[in-house]
Amino acid sequence: MVYAHGGGGVIGDLETSRIACQVIAAAARCCVLSVDYRLAPEHRFPAGLEGMAAAWHWACDNALRFGGRPGTAAIGGDSRGANFAAVLCQEIRRVGASQSALQLLIYPPVDIASETPSMNLYGEGQFANRARSKWAQDHYLGA
Repeated sequence: MVYAHGGGGVIGDLETSRIACQVIAAAARCCVLSVDYRLAPEHRFPAGLEGMAAAWHWACDNALRFGGRPGTAAIGGDSRGANFAAVLCQEIRRVGASQSALQLLIYPPVDIASETPSMNLYGEGQFANRARSKWAQDHYLGA
């Protein structure tokens, strides 16, 4: 599995997703490649997504070296990382590249307007909220 951490494309790193990746690896009995993609505001869209795409293609090309089976690669992430996974799956399908065997999308932001029932119901939690989401989106996407 190729996995991208959350953090809105602005914060987060390999350490913030280490435990999640370990749990996934143990539960799924698979290798997990955690992607340390470039962060905004220094590296705005599409830099993080491009990093995820490069990691995906590298993992597909090198799966056998790490005990993976060809054609069984998965992709996933949480928050912005889940967004990257969802977008990348659409793109690899569009261009006819190696498809993901599955997507693991943990609280993916997939609607830029954020006017979804879940955002309206849970948009003011302890950790994630509308203001933080907008802050990250503004830094990652820019004007």
